[in-house]
Amino acid sequence: MMKKFTILAFISSVVLLSTGCATVFGGYKNKLAVENGSPPNAEVFLDGQKMGTAPMDQKIDKYLLQHGSLIELRSEGNVTDTIVVERKVHPYYTLADVLTGGIWTLVDVATGNLYRPSYGKIKYELKKKGSTTIGEKYEN
Repeated sequence: MMKKFTILAFISSVVLLSTGCATVFGGYKNKLAVENGSPPNAEVFLDGQKMGTAPMDQKIDKYLLQHGSLIELRSEGNVTDTIVVERKVHPYYTLADVLTGGIWTLVDVATGNLYRPSYGKIKYELKKKGSTTIGEKYEN
């Protein structure tokens, strides 16, 4: 009987320690939201993999949307716009972790759940290939 209780206590503690506030409230996905811009319906790529067309609002596995990931907006005849993903510590999850005992902060840092992408909805305006912008010099 004592052996079963010990095993149950061990399993329970592993489950409890493997989820912090960021995991409970933030889940295992991050949002990738792109507004419709110019030109409309640009293709959205994440690290070379097509995710859809703008506008889009998708939940992406947090392991795919990492610090340093590249989001590309492409449209035929236009220059590709590239956004480098930055992830930062989420302040509300950190506060919740600290207020509920502090140990959860270590869990959320170790699992990576404490970090979220630092952008909101992505807005874009792609330039035509071969076009010039104000301030560029013309070569003769």
